Amino acid sequence: MLRNLFGVEKIESIDPKTTRLPTLPNELSQRACAILDQIQEDRPRYLPLKLVRSQLDTHLDLEFANFLVEDQVPDGRPQEVDSMNYVDYLCHVHRNIQSELAS
Repeated sequence: MLRNLFGVEKIESIDPKTTRLPTLPNELSQRACAILDQIQEDRPRYLPLKLVRSQLDTHLDLEFANFLVEDQVPDGRPQEVDSMNYVDYLCHVHRNIQSELAS
């Protein structure tokens, strides 16, 4: 995946100051670039792409983690779903799917 998106073999070879994905001659690269281009076309203002290489760019890791929040669950959901965090919710959905497939 690194080779297809960034043209490198090791994550350490990616420049953390890069603000654009390189356009490479493969489907993954072209699709990722198309998604980013579409976001930039659709919005009058947008933040530049910022790459965070987990466990290599510690200060960026912390900055990124500070931006993560859990979405509020909309009203009308069962009470047990309202109190779940994201991971618990995914497990709940997975159990429901498994139950549906078993019956």
